[in-house]
Amino acid sequence: MLPTSKKCFFCNNDIFISDDYSNSLKKCKCMNCGEYAISEELFEDIMNEDTYNKNIDNLYLISGYLREINNRGEEFVIIDHKNIDDLFSQALLSKSLLEKMNLILVYIFNATTYFSEKIIINTSHYAICYSKNEKEYLQMLQALCDIEYLKNHSTFGECSYSLTVNGFLKAEDLKGRSVISNQCFVAMMFSEEMIEIFNKIKPLIMSETNYDAIIIFKKEHNNNICDEIISEIRRSKFLIADFTGQRGGVYFEAGFAYGLGLPVIWTCKRSELKELHFDINHYNFILWETAEDLCSSICKRILATIV
Repeated sequence: MLPTSKKCFFCNNDIFISDDYSNSLKKCKCMNCGEYAISEELFEDIMNEDTYNKNIDNLYLISGYLREINNRGEEFVIIDHKNIDDLFSQALLSKSLLEKMNLILVYIFNATTYFSEKIIINTSHYAICYSKNEKEYLQMLQALCDIEYLKNHSTFGECSYSLTVNGFLKAEDLKGRSVISNQCFVAMMFSEEMIEIFNKIKPLIMSETNYDAIIIFKKEHNNNICDEIISEIRRSKFLIADFTGQRGGVYFEAGFAYGLGLPVIWTCKRSELKELHFDINHYNFILWETAEDLCSSICKRILATIV
């Protein structure tokens, strides 16, 4: 069956829909959100009822999430009755104004091949930065010009911008710090107890916050381990540092992440509180007694301070 043109469920832009009868899916291609698929059952419900009207104010966040998945080159999202509510929750790992502006900078940086190149911006593709509409997208572009990260070259009928020197420096810093990463780095003592705790924490962090916790001994590599640690910290959005056992490596990794400007979640077994070095004992530590305490507290801290 040939594709038909309709309106996107999430941003109301034109989309092309084609049937995938073998999998009972409607495949959708939106210039704003990217490619995604909807089960035929959900498609009919959305078409015939206002089933998800309660989430109408959050649809633009799903547009941003779908666009982000497409920009990463990941397999397109299949949306059905089983995951639609989870998808709304995932989209609500919302972007602050600063994060939205950073996404614009990185987007223009990725499109730039030489200094002062004018990058044409299609303002109807506002999902690239989780914007609610074109107006917000244009306002953020103007704000980036006001703080001298972008230069406006727009003329009647064409919207274009180039990175300034400060914009290049900021974008390179953002790329290095992986601000759009869904990875968190875990620094801890490699004892039997702590490894067992990590194995409990990792799936819980993923299910509760959608962040992938990585610890260096769990990753295959051929590089010098110090280089690999530094590389993975740079790729992470934040770091969890547990100081139980007072390992020097944890102090180093937490300090390195802190120096990069990455958020650090500080944790330690309550019985070792007095052992913490005075340089860090004033931070807001999660003090734990059991693995269950630590798992629950870390997820709450991530949801409160990171997302």
